[in-house]
Amino acid sequence: MTGSVLGDGDPTDRELSRRRLLALAGPTVLAGPALLAGLGGCTLGTGAPSGPDPLEPLVDRARADAALAEAVAAAHPELAGRLTPVAEARRAHAQALAQEVVRARPDRTSAVALTTPPATGAPPPDAARSPINGRAPAATDSRTALTAVVDALDAGRAQAADATRVVPRYRAGLVGSVAACCAGEVAMLQ
Repeated sequence: MTGSVLGDGDPTDRELSRRRLLALAGPTVLAGPALLAGLGGCTLGTGAPSGPDPLEPLVDRARADAALAEAVAAAHPELAGRLTPVAEARRAHAQALAQEVVRARPDRTSAVALTTPPATGAPPPDAARSPINGRAPAATDSRTALTAVVDALDAGRAQAADATRVVPRYRAGLVGSVAACCAGEVAMLQ
């Protein structure tokens, strides 16, 4: 074994190289735990996060989208077959996002109340208003009402896509799947 990194084949060179390596690495190995113990008292942030969780607006948007889809489906029965799955998916998104908020931030439980009301077929008393004209979906024709749902879903997709840039990687999968689902729903409704 000539020309090796450990020497030119002489066992003495190899032993010296190993000893030298151990001698150089020894202080590092011994200092590592002490260094980590010293860093243990340091904090990288201010402790527990304060303010709303970044997923809370997504929970609110998903619930509003579900309410809008339910209200439009109730007001325009011819759209119910297309909008009922949308409402169910957005309720599922709200539930999954709320569960993640509660898991990560138990102090925010009341902000995302995990109870998502079941679909009743009738719009809730405070049904979402159409972003197009501010009127309840029942007050618009079915095409305008459907456009309001599509626009709301597209806004939800954009909001979730933007959130993937600011949430930790372990949350980005959940948020990204919400964005992808909204994009699929938009494509399905157009």
